[in-house]
Amino acid sequence: MKTRHLVAAALVAVIFISCKKDKDDKPKSDVQVFEPVIAFNTNPGSSYMEAGNQYNLQKGCFMDLIGGKARNYTDAKAHPKSIDLIFLAPNDGQDAYYLMTPTYSRSGAGANAMWGSNSTENPVTTWSAINESEISPTNLTAAEFYNISTNSQLAAAVQGAKNFSGNYVSAGGVKLTAKVFAVKLNMDNRQLQALILVVDHVGTSGATGYLKVIVKVTGIDTDNDGKPDNNGYKDR
Repeated sequence: MKTRHLVAAALVAVIFISCKKDKDDKPKSDVQVFEPVIAFNTNPGSSYMEAGNQYNLQKGCFMDLIGGKARNYTDAKAHPKSIDLIFLAPNDGQDAYYLMTPTYSRSGAGANAMWGSNSTENPVTTWSAINESEISPTNLTAAEFYNISTNSQLAAAVQGAKNFSGNYVSAGGVKLTAKVFAVKLNMDNRQLQALILVVDHVGTSGATGYLKVIVKVTGIDTDNDGKPDNNGYKDR
């Protein structure tokens, strides 16, 4: 049986890049530029996804990489299968920043403590489902990130990352600005390969701290079912 795969779409600042298929149903090697039908994030007009830390009530800390938005506590609990990554900046003196996967948040060593003053209220433990995503730092520069423009380049960059785990820690108060991360996920209900560039790390562990990021990722999920849609794009 021939399996159809949703063609990877690279998302750059509110711009999604995807491959169309030729009439013979074979993917083209080059990509075309697309933009989402729905709003990209909670800040209309913004060119970036803005993910707050766990104390930021204006910007969610739960990253939906396929949907291209950061979700708040209530939204994330309602759509747990859409959450691929969580940004934490505990305010209890740990002096560290975390990019954590849902699986690690639920059962990883010391995960509860990484929520800082919210450590007794780790919300992921009550979710009905979790994604088993993985994250790795990369050696890519911002310029190299911007130059990735085809699906094969995106896949090669993600596959080239060597240190995948459930949690990335930036200790000593070192901010994440200009760092590029690879994220991958392969489950029955959701698959993705993504690169994340942190354009700016604003604030620290206070209620106004957040990451301004650009994401290049496979797929888009407009109906919150955790699966990439076939009709989620329009020509730009």
